[in-house]
Amino acid sequence: MTVIATVLKSGGEYRPEHVQRLHAQFCGLPSVCMSDVNVPSIETLPLRHDWPGWFAKMELFNPDLIQDDILYFDLDTLITGNPEPYLHDDRFRMLSDFYHPEKPASGMMFIPQGEKTHIWEAWTAQPQKWMCECRGDQDVLEAICGSDVARFGDR
Repeated sequence: MTVIATVLKSGGEYRPEHVQRLHAQFCGLPSVCMSDVNVPSIETLPLRHDWPGWFAKMELFNPDLIQDDILYFDLDTLITGNPEPYLHDDRFRMLSDFYHPEKPASGMMFIPQGEKTHIWEAWTAQPQKWMCECRGDQDVLEAICGSDVARFGDR
């Protein structure tokens, strides 16, 4: 099974109503938000770490939190069709960066349960080091997974 997930870290520009608007676009498919605040009418899982900003998204890779495959969307996403076709994959997949297409981007990701552990272990072995050396989660993911990670639109 695949669950659609979002992450809301308080203190930034996004609020629970952004989560609610995005989740309303999921056509009733199973979804969850990982957050450090309550999001009314949305299943919410508490963030377990106080990692700042984009680094909070790294909790998606904890294989014990969501024990299903994950289709992830950033909160600034607009869904223009049914996301169901993206729920069935067998490999970790990311977007291509809009400005640097050779680089992966983490605004939308498919995260198979079987791929979470190696990413989670690499991240949690030294999160402070990663946070000092990288601008955000997508730089961490590129360092761990390489720039040739599968992309949406690839065969």
